[in-house]
Amino acid sequence: MGYPPQGYPVAAPPAADTRGNTIVVAASNSLDPTLAPAAYRCDGAADEVEINAAIAALPAAGGSVVLLEGTYTIAAAILINRDDMMLVGSGHGTLIQVSANVNMIQVGDGASAHANVIIKDLQVDGSAATGPANNGIIFRGGAGTLITRSRVEGCYVHGNWNNGIYLYFSEDCMVVRNRVESIRSFAGGIFLYQSNRNQVALNDCDDCNGSAIEADLGDRNIISNNKCSSSLDGIEVEGGNHNMVVGNYCRGNTARGIEVFDSSRYNLVIGNYCEENGTGIEVRNLSDQNIVIGNYCEDNGTGIAVSDATSDDNCVVDNYLWNNPTDLTDTGTGTIIDGNQGNVGRYQTTTDTWAAYAGPTGTAANGTRVIVYSSGEPGHRLYCYSNGGWRYVAVS
Repeated sequence: MGYPPQGYPVAAPPAADTRGNTIVVAASNSLDPTLAPAAYRCDGAADEVEINAAIAALPAAGGSVVLLEGTYTIAAAILINRDDMMLVGSGHGTLIQVSANVNMIQVGDGASAHANVIIKDLQVDGSAATGPANNGIIFRGGAGTLITRSRVEGCYVHGNWNNGIYLYFSEDCMVVRNRVESIRSFAGGIFLYQSNRNQVALNDCDDCNGSAIEADLGDRNIISNNKCSSSLDGIEVEGGNHNMVVGNYCRGNTARGIEVFDSSRYNLVIGNYCEENGTGIEVRNLSDQNIVIGNYCEDNGTGIAVSDATSDDNCVVDNYLWNNPTDLTDTGTGTIIDGNQGNVGRYQTTTDTWAAYAGPTGTAANGTRVIVYSSGEPGHRLYCYSNGGWRYVAVS
């Protein structure tokens, strides 16, 4: 016998949601729209109305709005002006597209602070927008009204006129495991503005007319393990301090793989792989005391550049520079350059004044170590003989 038994009546779906802190919304073309209560079944036009109604209907303690698979066409923003909730889809099968020049998913309005909001597993398509008011997903905080402890995860954001994912006055947030591509203006695939202590990780950003990832006027952000390709710039840190750019892969960007500029100080650029960019890594324009260490720069026009005399006391050490027509250029002031493969053994004492190291010559048993010192050096240099040649190890 099947269920319900033959002849028994079947109850109609409820007119209002009765499932507590989870509300389901259906698109007009979802496989089974009756999985959503009638109040939350979209008709394919201005679908933000039903979605925003579901957000408003969540209890004060928070909950989830689940968007079934299908296409949702919006004429105004999906607006989350509350705390403690998740907007979650069914992966790329949940498509949000726009019919007007509007932000598509917006957390906050700049007038009040919000926290603990998650946007997850959605496709956001801004290709129908025709002007700069169109951001894909935006955390819209303000000075004193920050968006905090919130996250964008697992979304596919593409075709937007302005930024794909935009953190504006946001702190302690995460942007992780997203794909962002085909961003049409000179904004960013993922763009942080006056936002601090955020983590941007494991994203794939491609084909952005501006930067794939940019942190502007923000401090102590971590940008790590992202793939940034085929854009104007891969990763930019502009006017920010104490940021970490670590373990990213930047390939085929027109201008630079990674850029630190416009009064950016005390930033760490560590362990990135930059290839086939105009310049692999560049530090410029009043940017001081940044550390560029342990990066691999290959097949760029220039491997690493400190580009002007207004950038002071930067450190470019132990990078691997291969097959760049120009491995390293420096017109900075007081730059320390040492231990870079392909540009080994130079130390800048003042602008354009260099002291050269004299390394050991001849052959020796593998593992043999030699300490070299000569006048003008900042200290002793340690070399180790390995695999048929002397390898620089450290300076002290």
